[in-house]
Amino acid sequence: MAACIILVLDEKGLAPVFGIPSVRRLVLLARKTGLEPLWLLGHVELVREAVDHLLPPGALLAARDPRAMELAVQGLPLSHDTKVVVMKADQVVDQSLSDLVATPIGPNQLYRVGGGKEAGEGVYLASGDRLLPLLSALSFDHAAARSILSEAVQAGGNSSLPCPAGATIEQRKACEAALIASCASRIKADDSFLSRHVNRRISLFASRRIVHTRITANQITLVNGAIGLGGAFLLSWAAYWQRMFGALLFLLCVIMDGADGEVARLKLQESSFGQSLDYTVDNIVHVAVFAGIALGLFRSTWHSHYLLALVLLLAGFGLCALVVYRYILKRTPEELKESPRVIRLMATLLTNRDFAYLVLAFALVDRLAWFLWAAAVGTYLFAAVLRIAVFFERRKKRRTA
Repeated sequence: MAACIILVLDEKGLAPVFGIPSVRRLVLLARKTGLEPLWLLGHVELVREAVDHLLPPGALLAARDPRAMELAVQGLPLSHDTKVVVMKADQVVDQSLSDLVATPIGPNQLYRVGGGKEAGEGVYLASGDRLLPLLSALSFDHAAARSILSEAVQAGGNSSLPCPAGATIEQRKACEAALIASCASRIKADDSFLSRHVNRRISLFASRRIVHTRITANQITLVNGAIGLGGAFLLSWAAYWQRMFGALLFLLCVIMDGADGEVARLKLQESSFGQSLDYTVDNIVHVAVFAGIALGLFRSTWHSHYLLALVLLLAGFGLCALVVYRYILKRTPEELKESPRVIRLMATLLTNRDFAYLVLAFALVDRLAWFLWAAAVGTYLFAAVLRIAVFFERRKKRRTA
């Protein structure tokens, strides 16, 4: 990995981006990227309140003049071949910071991402032997050190990021728009066509408005779950139009499912608890929707075989959960990448919620019974196919061992 130095030259590091001071965003993103050790250098008293509780003692180093800067850098536990990320406190960076960190660098090398033609802007990656001249050029604009900025090799990255939050509202809005565009561009490779071209467009439309409020990502998850449960409740009714409206609410829940993750990334609110909450709420809604469909069909016809279908479906869910845990979830991401294509495809299907469109389509033609029985049979087929795929995978490994 790499060390990180954030330069605090003025109060621009306190410029709010989605309500979060830019310097605080940098610290949170640097920690998430794994940049350590991490120091703030310069007029640190200006931003102490915004970041003090995020950093260990000794991470804020006052350096208001060239001599103090030199002494501070000499006191850092860095060698000449250490890789160091350097950025000003007002820079707005996205998740591509990790791409810069992964860039190999040798002695006496310097890279820059972003900044356009403005000298001193963007994010720098330097070897330890070029650190002090770089910091001096960025902090004090020394003629002797200024030439080092022109020597930086431009690396790849988002065309609009990094960018300075600046002192004006227009600059901050430009940075926020760039972050939203970056969020939109980071679509999962295994996203379905509907998720990519319909769901994500609508969820981003909502996210770019929600992100300016105090609403948190976890609150979005809970509200979205309530919408889904409301849809399940209406699906349990006997009347056609109530079930239609229930299917629409469930589809809205699925479409907006990405909003919590988008807001979490934009506000840097991502957490393991949030991921677990999202996963739990999604599965509760799924079970409730299938139960609602079965109960709605039963109440409209009073045929008990719909209740049997629900029992078979819930048992199939349990069987799928067991085989998925044993044969997919217990694999590391690296092991899953090396798995047969069938297993990777089935792992992708676990997060696919496009069946909400089928629920709406079958509700529209009043044939939800077809969907219920297909889902009940499908759970057992899924478990069987996964088990067979694992059987052939293991047999192939034994033959090649």
